[in-house]
Amino acid sequence: MNCPNCNTPNEPGNTFCENCGHSLAAPSQNPAQVTGGQYLGIITVRLVVAVLGLWIIRSLLSGLSFIEGLHIPDTSMTGVSIVNALAYLVVIILLVGYARDLGQHWPQAFPTYPELGSLLVALVYTGILAAIYAGLRPFLVEFLPDREVLLIIQVLLAFFVLIIVFRAAYIAYQGLSPWLTRLVGGFKSPTPGTEPIEQGSTE
Repeated sequence: MNCPNCNTPNEPGNTFCENCGHSLAAPSQNPAQVTGGQYLGIITVRLVVAVLGLWIIRSLLSGLSFIEGLHIPDTSMTGVSIVNALAYLVVIILLVGYARDLGQHWPQAFPTYPELGSLLVALVYTGILAAIYAGLRPFLVEFLPDREVLLIIQVLLAFFVLIIVFRAAYIAYQGLSPWLTRLVGGFKSPTPGTEPIEQGSTE
């Protein structure tokens, strides 16, 4: 079937157009139906709003006198550090869901650049690892008497981040040639119905 948006031929089982990402599903009575690209935009804005709202709530809770003055006996843990850890936990949950949706819907929404989706997912998982460490660090410092253990955890997290990022960069590098080919081909494709004009002498 041909895409109703760009008229590109697609396989019968495709849900989204291979060229522009437009939905190929039959029109329904549901006015809330969106394309893959629109869905990614919606969940991205929703994530940003949720994180900003969460940080505002964290700031408000940390400013409460009974939380700000809370100290756990025989430790350096405070009410503020606990609130921060809970905020990071919620951020981790949000980022994991966003990474799952991004990896699932990006190839359908942008089939021309699927490798870029892998790179974006890798960046999201890097943020997840950073949030995990930021949330756990006060507890690790407090309850791990051996600082070498904390150093080992830092090295392992750095190792995982390098693996994730370099793997995604390699996938993006493999897709670089097709990107350039499509880009150059788009510049060189002649306009239908036009032919080169040869200039000659007039008699």
